Amino acid sequence: MTVSLVRHRRCHDAASSVRTPSVAVCVPLFRKEGFIAATIQSVLDQTFTDFELVILDNASPDRSAEIARSFDDPRLVVAENPSTLGPIDNFNRVVSLSTAPLVKVLCADDLLHPTCLERQVAVMEQDAALAMVSCRQDMIDENGTRLAHDRGLRKPDLVGTQNRSTVVRRLVRHGGNPIGNVNNVLFRRSAFDAAGGFPGDANFFALDVAMWVRLLEHGTFHGIPETLTSFRLNSGSHSSDLGGEAIRIQRTFVDGLRHDNPGIVRRRDTVFGALRAPLTRARHHMLFAAAGPAGSPLRTVSEAVLKLGGRSTGQPSEHSPGIAVLETEPLGHRLHYLAHLVGAAAPGSCTVLTTAHAMQSEDYRVVSDAIAGAAVALPDAASPAAALTSAVAVARAGGARLLVVPEGDPYLPQLLKLLLRRPRLRLGIRLLLLRTTTVGGPERLRPATVVKPVLVQLLRLFPQVQILFLTDALGVVEHRRGYAGLQAVKDPVLRPGAEIPDRPAWLPAPEPDRTLVGVFGVVSARKNLPVLVRAVVRLPEVVLVVGGRLEPEVRAFVDTDEDVRTLLGEGRLVVVDRLLDAGELHAALAGVDLVSVLHDNDSPSGILAEACVRGTPSIVPTGGWLAEVVGTSGTGVAVPLTAAGVAAGVRRLRADADVHAEAIRRHAPRIGTTDFTDRLLGV
Repeated sequence: MTVSLVRHRRCHDAASSVRTPSVAVCVPLFRKEGFIAATIQSVLDQTFTDFELVILDNASPDRSAEIARSFDDPRLVVAENPSTLGPIDNFNRVVSLSTAPLVKVLCADDLLHPTCLERQVAVMEQDAALAMVSCRQDMIDENGTRLAHDRGLRKPDLVGTQNRSTVVRRLVRHGGNPIGNVNNVLFRRSAFDAAGGFPGDANFFALDVAMWVRLLEHGTFHGIPETLTSFRLNSGSHSSDLGGEAIRIQRTFVDGLRHDNPGIVRRRDTVFGALRAPLTRARHHMLFAAAGPAGSPLRTVSEAVLKLGGRSTGQPSEHSPGIAVLETEPLGHRLHYLAHLVGAAAPGSCTVLTTAHAMQSEDYRVVSDAIAGAAVALPDAASPAAALTSAVAVARAGGARLLVVPEGDPYLPQLLKLLLRRPRLRLGIRLLLLRTTTVGGPERLRPATVVKPVLVQLLRLFPQVQILFLTDALGVVEHRRGYAGLQAVKDPVLRPGAEIPDRPAWLPAPEPDRTLVGVFGVVSARKNLPVLVRAVVRLPEVVLVVGGRLEPEVRAFVDTDEDVRTLLGEGRLVVVDRLLDAGELHAALAGVDLVSVLHDNDSPSGILAEACVRGTPSIVPTGGWLAEVVGTSGTGVAVPLTAAGVAAGVRRLRADADVHAEAIRRHAPRIGTTDFTDRLLGV
């Protein structure tokens, strides 16, 4: 079939005529003359501007194509089918006319919010393994009045990065489409092509959810807990033609997932989905009733029911629901956690609850600008119990709906006591566990190793509480023994910009026959500096660079150790005993040949990820979390925690430098801050 193309591109030179945009917004158009102008304008108003807008009119009998052609923008392409195709064929054809590697299909009466592409593209660029990213949506009527706000992605296992198994289980439990329709999703063209496009054998009303399941055979899913689109309910839409029949068709498709995925879907998922089905249908009917004639009794009743159900009608509020973040000792990485969370939250919606002592510290001043105006000193925070009680009181008094605790480990027993006294506490509480040591793991068995998993499972009985655990920035470790049911949160690492800061004067210059090994960050005894020093003594071609604040025990070692004196005398040791600013740390990580992360604790390391995004491999101990990360990704080597083992590992890393560099190029794009902020702030 011939497709007529009308292009509204102004190609100023040969280079611009062949340049491929980053994103394609594809609009299948049929008989939408009353809405297509608003849809096009919502795309042209995006804060992200590197896109092509491809519109395919399906031989509309009205002025739809004429209105689309009236827009004068070089990014716009209008195409027309000479005769009307089926809707699924039209969806596939409009995608085939686009060229960008990232694609969004937008129905011709729906809207994108201004930052939709900006937010979704940022997520896709951070993780090359993603096949698709989705968001929440508003439901609007023909006049643009909001009927329901912030729909979709309501469960924690649809927020952040998830694998196919998790998404399929959630679909079965929901019985409909909790991911979102085509407007919500930005997908990778390579995954779309590998999946064979929109399935021609699917019923149109299950088209979107069927497509998402196919896409997830070729990558992972990421849910952004923000409302970035609007879905219009109107009398001329496909969805309105069948009303409740559409949700029945979706339900039939989802029931089929159970039969097609016997190793993934559990019996309890099926039972839960069956019990929930009537509620899903009722909400669907209510939404269509709320889109009926203004002032009609059925619309009035439906709007009232939706409002009672938490999907309020009317215009959106200026800010998202209030969030309070508790951190009484913001030091090192925990301080940067605060900056990431405040920066990702809507302006004015996030409050940091800390102590006056912390706000006066040297560490706090490093990111004070990033959280300026958001921090509040708690009146009583002398102990974890007092801090938690005070934080709950301040959060509730300030109207917060959610209290986030980025380092939740010390608060587990205190929170359990508080909820046993106040089981109906009306405040969501989200705790992130930074330490999830396991029985039989590489660390020495402590009472907390046994008690913590029990406390976690007891707290999960309270509906107000959600507990997550910190995993490595690459997301290699998804489960921890003894912590069943907890969602993993990737350690946040801010990706560096293209410009590398000037090399610090204290950092030795690179030389062909010299290997620079770096140890950076707060240097505690856990980093096993003595073992590394003994290894470097054996390696005459190696210079050791230690940059960061030395804890007292490490400072005493540096001041008194004979091997340290030998290395200093030979000019093969540099020690910078102070906090490095962001530019210094960036240049140092990028300027050494490898980074030592010889932590003997079984937990993730931000320094390993910081090194990876700057192209530098790491050396880690065998037998623990970090060994699993480098073993899976190839971004470093694991060695026995002995001087001989470390020395052999340094030489092996240098010999295989090209292999590790290629692995880092593949995996570094998966590192970022979005997973962390989305999972902790998503409500």
